[in-house]
Amino acid sequence: MRSNIRTVLGAFAISTSVAVAASGQLIGTRTGGNIFPFGGVLSDGVNTVYQQVYASSNFGFGPVLISEIDFFVSAAGLLNTGTFDIFLSTTSALVNGLNTTDFNANRGTDNTLFGSFALGGVAPATLAFAGPAFFYNPASGNLLVDIRSSITSSGHAGFWANNGDAGGVYSRAQNFGDGFAGYGLQTQFVSVTTSPEPATLLLVASGLAGIAAVCSRRRRILHRQRE
Repeated sequence: MRSNIRTVLGAFAISTSVAVAASGQLIGTRTGGNIFPFGGVLSDGVNTVYQQVYASSNFGFGPVLISEIDFFVSAAGLLNTGTFDIFLSTTSALVNGLNTTDFNANRGTDNTLFGSFALGGVAPATLAFAGPAFFYNPASGNLLVDIRSSITSSGHAGFWANNGDAGGVYSRAQNFGDGFAGYGLQTQFVSVTTSPEPATLLLVASGLAGIAAVCSRRRRILHRQRE
């Protein structure tokens, strides 16, 4: 009888496949517009740095796998032309407390290249950057988006932002322009989560039903043996 139970339990544990679901976490409000860093940087802006730190409290629902970062156009226009390398990391740097002279000091030990992107032309309504999923656990610190770029032509597109009134949800730092504390672009982080596939759920239900049937049969046999 025990071997039957083990068989059912084995079937119950066979499938480990998961389905991926996406959700977006929108951070910041639309109280103004700002062109940095995707517009307004002077031509020949080699080795420009733009960083934005997000309070871990924005991600109160727990760890996420970030697969896309979105920014939203507030004023149509051209993007800066150039290459943009976007890095993500978990940082101990505070909102409104980024190091504005040693930008590398703001990066966390898990600093990861999210993607390299070539920009230019008319800005789309949503500027979306997709990359390999980055694991972020808000219990370990704040989230840092670090953008390193080389600009060959300056654009003037604007993006929804907070300009000094972000209320502690994020702040920025850069090696061009000014305005740091309370500044930042409204951002949406698209994250992926895992959930059982329908087939897996069916297998779980079948496994539980099988266990119940085996246990019931065993009880009947034991009852007969006592008679």
